Amino acid sequence: MIDVGAIAAAAVAWIQGQALQAGQSALDAGRQTAMDWVTDKLTSPAGQEAVADVTAAPEESENWDALKTQLIKLLKKQPELAEELQKLLSGEARSAGLSATVTGDQNTVAQADRQSTIHIQR
Repeated sequence: MIDVGAIAAAAVAWIQGQALQAGQSALDAGRQTAMDWVTDKLTSPAGQEAVADVTAAPEESENWDALKTQLIKLLKKQPELAEELQKLLSGEARSAGLSATVTGDQNTVAQADRQSTIHIQR
């Protein structure tokens, strides 16, 4: 059995990390993201309010808590959606992966994902 609380927490953590890292553009991205999925599925008035609050003020932790609560309620009512969300999160995590192979001494390595700002100090 899928733990809907863990999936909801993972989804909210992923979306929150993307939003805080990349700003509002992460919430407004044009591709199917976890936030798009959540927005499409949370159609209740409380769910829509949670999405609107997160979109308007992503820096407020209580907005993320409300979103997670609404997502848990949805996944408990429709457990088949938990597997769908889990697959979406797996795909997003893979697409955001970074790697580097460094050999030698005194190397400088910088990595960035989409929409990142890079600052290198020596």
